[in-house]
Amino acid sequence: MIKMEVHKETLEQQDIIVKQESERWEGNLKGYKIGGIWALFGRKPESNDTWFCLQVGQTKNISVEISADIKYLDIKTNQVKKKCYVNQFGKEIFHYDEYPSYQELLYKKIRAEYENLIFICIYKEEDIEKRRDIEKYFAWNAYPLYWRNGGSYREKKEYSEDELAQIKNGFLSDIKLNDDIRKTIDSFLKDSLNK
Repeated sequence: MIKMEVHKETLEQQDIIVKQESERWEGNLKGYKIGGIWALFGRKPESNDTWFCLQVGQTKNISVEISADIKYLDIKTNQVKKKCYVNQFGKEIFHYDEYPSYQELLYKKIRAEYENLIFICIYKEEDIEKRRDIEKYFAWNAYPLYWRNGGSYREKKEYSEDELAQIKNGFLSDIKLNDDIRKTIDSFLKDSLNK
């Protein structure tokens, strides 16, 4: 599978939102109460200085979304929880099991496999249509391991590199980014992929 690999010095030159390197999160989440596109990179214990692009997202409030992701990353267990169904009149009706959400399961897997994590800001943007296009453009060039554009495939697909390139070209041909946005993202991608 194609995946983006970068070195730490490349990430440190980017707009770091927050990072975790010794069980503590450090950064400036409060400074990102804005719309934009973010990416999550992780380093496996055995990979020395190689970091992998794991996820990318767009949101109207980067701070709120990444805070929620960090909570999922920091959950120590994903056990079934016992819940109680209470009707509108305060009467307890029955008990049921609440299972972990897919986000809890996803971030538990990321936490188990990656020793260090860094969230970076790819681009600050308030317009939702532009954010969606930037997210897709970045994702189809960086191939984040866990990215799903709104949903997953129902069954496993095995694409050759040629087939994946054709799919990528189809997606990218529909994306309309102005030259400044494209240059900013291409610069990051070029720097990352050339090191």
